[in-house]
Amino acid sequence: QEYFTSTAGGQDSYYEGYKRCLLKGCKLQVTGTVSYSPSRIPGNADLLIQSMHLKELPRQSQHIQIILKQFQEGNLPLQEVASACHMEPTELQTHLNKLSQCASNDPTETKATTLLKTLAKQIFNNLPSDPDYPKAADQVKLSKKGNNFVLPPVPTEWKKVPDFATNQQQQVQEPGSIANVLQLIDNSTIAIEGWVQNRRRFDGNITKLILVDDLTTISQENDASSSQNHRLSCLIHPDLLDKANIYNKLLAVGAKVWVTGHLVTTTSS
Repeated sequence: QEYFTSTAGGQDSYYEGYKRCLLKGCKLQVTGTVSYSPSRIPGNADLLIQSMHLKELPRQSQHIQIILKQFQEGNLPLQEVASACHMEPTELQTHLNKLSQCASNDPTETKATTLLKTLAKQIFNNLPSDPDYPKAADQVKLSKKGNNFVLPPVPTEWKKVPDFATNQQQQVQEPGSIANVLQLIDNSTIAIEGWVQNRRRFDGNITKLILVDDLTTISQENDASSSQNHRLSCLIHPDLLDKANIYNKLLAVGAKVWVTGHLVTTTSS
């Protein structure tokens, strides 16, 4: 768990760029001070970052585009980005100067966007092999072309809908609170209304939502009496919900939703 302040390490002008570089598979060098305040996640430490440096690019061309765009907007230092791209600074600067010229001559920036995508793919394809690069973030391994975003694999226990859920018929109910639902027994059919606090999409059109009764600030999450402690994990599965491919995109963080489904409790929660 890390926090990076815009006044730390004299990197005020690059704060936005480094913040946007926190991408899966990106290698960063950070220095900071360990915070002794209680962490929101038990067993995790908080690091107050004082400086940050980009060391290696992610193996994903769309993420490389984001980094190039941040540099183009002056949010990242040339030397670091060029080194991560395995290019000479003058070569990278020449490429991005062409992009800027295209953008200034084309109000729609269509050609500049196409050139940026092409440059990102070129840099991606020219990255040297790295035997130490984590397989979980290597898009070359996860995708045949290595140029498209690949969702993480779905956990084994979520691949198949439980038989009791497919055999039960849904009945329209008045929605209850998450706090009350968590007191129910396993295999109950429930209806709730809540806010989407978190969303994570997986391969196979499966999405996990975390629903809460009230959206609160981070500082309030540390309060044991906060309703934020009542959280319900909800799984959108295409074998049970016909429009899963629509709702997994619509239900972003901050959305309010009324759902009906089948409750499955675990020994750990």
